[in-house]
Amino acid sequence: MLRLFVAIDLPQNIKENLKMLIQELAKSAKEARWVAPENLHITFKFIGNFPEENLAKLIESLTTATKKIRKFELKLGKLGAFPTSKKARIFWIGTEKSELEIERLHKLIDSALEKFGIEKEGRKFHSHVTLARFKNPQNVENLITESTNTMLIKDTFKVNEVSLFKSVLTPKGSIYAILKNFPLED
Repeated sequence: MLRLFVAIDLPQNIKENLKMLIQELAKSAKEARWVAPENLHITFKFIGNFPEENLAKLIESLTTATKKIRKFELKLGKLGAFPTSKKARIFWIGTEKSELEIERLHKLIDSALEKFGIEKEGRKFHSHVTLARFKNPQNVENLITESTNTMLIKDTFKVNEVSLFKSVLTPKGSIYAILKNFPLED
């Protein structure tokens, strides 16, 4: 079994900028488990354990789905938290640009994965990059307010492809490897 997810891998310059943001935020949120910069991405769908013998069919289905979308630009936006900023378990930076394109791409990927018994997402897709996780719920409203006023990154980048990642759990955290890139149309 392979542990898989489908995501947009961020360009290196965006990861570097987010690394600086994380370093600054970490001074105020010591209880957070910050995501390693090399692991920063925008997840479309966490697949979970998937039989390796069906990998070729999965890749074929994702290839077909992603061919229907043109390359587009995304812009990093506001900071936020799930489920709420008062009881945060996940701390993230969202996207502001091309929400229609990313929503359409998410729906196509969701449909492609449904053929393999992977349930469609019940809630509305919210495009974001996870920056940190909290073991216990935290109030991050001050962190969001302070960051928004001082150091928020508003980088724009072109999304040229979507990737199928393999995730390997280790005692030191997850290690991600791209199994296949799916180029978007020009």
